[in-house]
Amino acid sequence: AKDVKTKTVNMSVQKTTSTAYDLYQAGKLDATELDSNQAKNLKNNKGFHLYSPDSSNYLVFNIAKNKFLKNPDIRRAISLAVSRKNMVQALGPTSKVANTISPAGLNKVKGHDYIAMISNTSKSYSPSSANKKLAQKYLNKGLSELGVDKVSFKISASDSDLNEKVTEVFQSQLEMNLKNVSVEVQNLPAKALMGRIASSDYDILSVAIGGDYNDPASILDGLITSGSFNYGGWSNQQYDKLISQASNEGSSSKRYKLLAQAEGIALKDEVWSPLFSMVDPWLIRENVHGVVYNSDIWDLKTAYVTK
Repeated sequence: AKDVKTKTVNMSVQKTTSTAYDLYQAGKLDATELDSNQAKNLKNNKGFHLYSPDSSNYLVFNIAKNKFLKNPDIRRAISLAVSRKNMVQALGPTSKVANTISPAGLNKVKGHDYIAMISNTSKSYSPSSANKKLAQKYLNKGLSELGVDKVSFKISASDSDLNEKVTEVFQSQLEMNLKNVSVEVQNLPAKALMGRIASSDYDILSVAIGGDYNDPASILDGLITSGSFNYGGWSNQQYDKLISQASNEGSSSKRYKLLAQAEGIALKDEVWSPLFSMVDPWLIRENVHGVVYNSDIWDLKTAYVTK
């Protein structure tokens, strides 16, 4: 208790970030969250900060029910055809490219980000820039294996402004970078989308998924056969085995190695295709110290303000 310098924190709830920013400008708030446009205009401000929650946005493929998406070559073609750089440029400074299932910054292993343990080969399955030539090669291979010469998909996402931009960019990228592919967009109210997920009534989902705690297992455990995040009906015995071994491993370093191996399998199988992670932009006065942001949660026990 002797180390706690701030005894009271006053929280101000505002409906819009513009109102909150006005209060910040008037000296009535010490910190305020920003929207994407504000972040773009204020990114050079000394009090500007970007914080990363433990979630990313992914393409989730319906492997169990869609005959085309059961084919790993077609899933690989879709992932390779998407330019994640172009997508985050369209979304603005509150997003960053994601190449792994576990979000960057989720936790550290021996001082380094956990995702550094995932091989570059695995990361290359979800490249930052589209690889049109390789994507078309995998698509042609998959179509040949299925005995068809074209394919169409529906991509389902919520009807938020963010997801409408995501699906628009995805549709444009796929139809521009792949021949013989057409994409239909379905932006649905959240309740309707959840119903589609529950009944597995979709082709491709664009959704944000995160863990409940700062560890890759919080997400990877859900991808085992019949796991809580395994919306697409994927099943891989080696993956299940590695996750089981990790959950029973007493050595921290060995445990992370097992999780990284399992994540490599999931990336190679294209069970999910990571797209981007969102970041939370904030303005915090320079005389505010000791604030800790951890997995979308503020820890203020060491926070204090100087004059």
